[in-house]
Amino acid sequence: MLDKLLEKKVITDSERESVDTKQNREDKACFVIDTVRKKGEAASSDMIELKERGKDSFT
Repeated sequence: MLDKLLEKKVITDSERESVDTKQNREDKACFVIDTVRKKGEAASSDMIELKERGKDSFT
């Protein structure tokens, strides 16, 4: 999912790299959700669409 979010320009390279510094999947998921949520409805919709397609890995 992270690569797709990056591809769609929902997250930046530095945000993608920040995810890798998180210790576990839960921390990674929280970081991504919080980051995308702050970007507004369109970004959140993109993430939800990817999740519904099964691309829900935060690793």
